[in-house]
Amino acid sequence: MIARFDTWEKASVFAVEMQEEGRHAVILDEGTCFLWGPPAIGGVRVMISDIVLDEDGEWPEVETTENEFLNALRTLIAAFAASSPALLFGVLAIERARDLDRPPVNSLEVLIAVLVTAGVAGAFALMGSMMPAFTRFIRDEERLTVRAVRLLMVLPCILAVA
Repeated sequence: MIARFDTWEKASVFAVEMQEEGRHAVILDEGTCFLWGPPAIGGVRVMISDIVLDEDGEWPEVETTENEFLNALRTLIAAFAASSPALLFGVLAIERARDLDRPPVNSLEVLIAVLVTAGVAGAFALMGSMMPAFTRFIRDEERLTVRAVRLLMVLPCILAVA
């Protein structure tokens, strides 16, 4: 839930009251409020959680409605949509480069192009689902493999600049 206040003081008092009730409350526009003033930004916003802490001060168990299949499907569709313009430009470039006497692209070439695009989209989806784990891996300063992977990532950039 988000609440808006006319002044930072009212927002701060409200956030403290919510925290005393066991809710998580954060003032969102603190820096902007002091820079421009609450009227200029539409008031100071306070974000409050709808979940109240238990008597022990622990967060209660909340059932998540995440569906891994739907997440993967959404990522696959987004990756396909992101790679489709590249396919379109590639097909247009191939057609432009062909002689005008030759017949247009046959159905087999179109099918191959669609399958390649689907493969690229699948690779993007796979990489997208692995990014949180890869980010944790790449930020680990202790391991030698991480340093080797970082070098392999940076080396082509350095070679391209040189």
